[in-house]
Amino acid sequence: MNYNIVQEGKGLISDFSSADIQVRRSAARKLKNALIGSCERKSIFLSLGIVHVLCRTLTEEVDDSVIADVTTAIGSLAHGDIDHVQAVCTTDVVVQVLRQLRSSDMHVLSSCARTLKTIWQAAPLEHLTAAVGEVVTNDVIEQLVKLLRLSSIGIVLPVVAVLGQCCSSEERRACADNVGGINALLQLLQRADHASELYRTVLSTLEAWTHDSHLMCAKVAAAIKPTTDDARTTSTSTLDFVGDMVTLIRHGGTPIRLVAANCLTNLHREKAIALPDTTTTMLLTMLVKLLREGHVEYLSSTLLALARLIDGEERLQLQTSSAEVIPLLLKMLGAPPAPPLTAPTTTRRWAGLASPARTHEAALLAVAAVCSKNAVARNEVVAPTSWGRIVAALRSENLGTRRAATRCILSISRSVRTLRTALVDKHLAQKLCIMLDDDDYEVRCTTAAAICNVVMEFSPVKKTAMDIGVVDKLVQGTHDSHGEFRLNCIWALKNLLFEADSPTASVTKSRVMAVLTWPHLLALVADVLPTVQEQALGTLRNLVFGSRTDVANVITGCGGEDSFFALLETHLLHDNAKCQEQTLYIICNATADATSTAELKDTIMARPELLALIFACLAPTVVARVKVAALWCIINLAWAASPGAEKRQRALLQLDVLGALQALHRDTDLDVKDRAKSTLEQFTAFDFDGLVPMEL
Repeated sequence: MNYNIVQEGKGLISDFSSADIQVRRSAARKLKNALIGSCERKSIFLSLGIVHVLCRTLTEEVDDSVIADVTTAIGSLAHGDIDHVQAVCTTDVVVQVLRQLRSSDMHVLSSCARTLKTIWQAAPLEHLTAAVGEVVTNDVIEQLVKLLRLSSIGIVLPVVAVLGQCCSSEERRACADNVGGINALLQLLQRADHASELYRTVLSTLEAWTHDSHLMCAKVAAAIKPTTDDARTTSTSTLDFVGDMVTLIRHGGTPIRLVAANCLTNLHREKAIALPDTTTTMLLTMLVKLLREGHVEYLSSTLLALARLIDGEERLQLQTSSAEVIPLLLKMLGAPPAPPLTAPTTTRRWAGLASPARTHEAALLAVAAVCSKNAVARNEVVAPTSWGRIVAALRSENLGTRRAATRCILSISRSVRTLRTALVDKHLAQKLCIMLDDDDYEVRCTTAAAICNVVMEFSPVKKTAMDIGVVDKLVQGTHDSHGEFRLNCIWALKNLLFEADSPTASVTKSRVMAVLTWPHLLALVADVLPTVQEQALGTLRNLVFGSRTDVANVITGCGGEDSFFALLETHLLHDNAKCQEQTLYIICNATADATSTAELKDTIMARPELLALIFACLAPTVVARVKVAALWCIINLAWAASPGAEKRQRALLQLDVLGALQALHRDTDLDVKDRAKSTLEQFTAFDFDGLVPMEL
């Protein structure tokens, strides 16, 4: 350790405790100048405890000159070696710098803003979060927004960067908007040159704020749409935001083109603005061009932008296939394995990540997006080499890669009927079963969603899944506190039970219910989430289908006839149409002529409350699919070939079933009209003294 530097540091530390303001000013100025470009001095001064001294100075000092130089020195300490950054972030010094933003001195504000920008750009996120804690209060955010209105670009530029990083949560972004943050940013776009660093920084902040945020997209959209009634938008009414973004995408440099494309994509995805097809096609064309140019430094960002643009957009996915982009994406999947990582991909984390790793992960996300609604793309992707790379990525040590790989599997599994050979060849069921034990919730959740597709009745993966213990893991997932994972697991179990006339149906049902148990299934039917209720009712629907034994088992499992029918009546009163639909199909399956007995149909006919609820599902205001399900119930109850049909039909006629059918014949939905006609046909088998017309 350099003796002279040690003595220099000790002297400066001593001077900061002086009662003489001139001595403190001199110490602050000397420290600021001494640290510039000197890694050795930074290391030695840090070892002497300089950060604690500076933190105390910011807490106690009243002289603006000292405060400005001290905050600049802190910025120098945080610039460079990662150990230096961590040393700064493990103290309260960041908190004290943030508090100086309330100063009225322009030099202090400028110094604080630049220092905070340096720290936020350099510090590992976990260290920064620990350092800042709860200090980024509404007051701090409000002060940052106020600073955006200053005329000094030297202050405004770093403040924009700091504001963007401080407001990392939806709550803080909403707070910034409440004090005019979005309008202030848009005003900066108006006054800044498109080629300036300020413009790029502001646009990057808006990009981050609107990423997957319906609220912030709506706020931005409201601010850029000129209206005479909204005072908040008058200051930005002359800003042609979309037009400016299109201009940047067409004529800007690569970095600003990507940011502009992402801004428009964010707003379009959240339906805050409706971009015409020509604009989204232009965005796609630009991104495809960048991919073909192959600039390594922008490759991962381009892939991510492409994935976000086309995800869920079938038209754009087909255009991507036509542009022969998929071979490019598959080639990128051959990148070297990514290094172990502990966090999923974010813009911040990727800054220091090796290019092959981020390219591999981003390429997987792009493949998942292009295949999500595009069967043609799925057929291309399951070529032996590329498919093997995707399946192998499921076991990557890189969390982001595993997440992206499971999303690929989910997209591709939607074509499970046509891709059964590829699914079996790579032992996909075994790998997905393992992924249900992944430490990451998102991976487990997406895996369960993929299993929903690959265990349908037409899938050869089903038997393998049963044999390797998938049922046990899915049942365990239905106990999870996370609603989406619970939903996907019960959904997968429901699909596993969907076997139509399979000879193994009874065995599958017995094996599933031995693990799931009737009490737990009934608990899922009463889950707090309507989506889980719907899938649990769908599970009952599949369990009751097949044979009279299946019907009897379900009734027994529900606690007997009274409990079974009470459950049906409760869910026919549900305000969720999908739950009503599933409940009606439970009745439909239970009363199908192949599975029902005349006694069961008569029992239903003897329950006026249940019949009234079925008829209520034929009302004009009810959605079409629920009407169709209710008509199927009536068809099965009135089925002419069933013993006792004439008596049941007469009872239904007394309930004015004809009036209901005649009203449905005027329905605007063709399926409802056709099913009403089929229902009437059952009533023509018996002579009811001319009461029943031959047609509606």
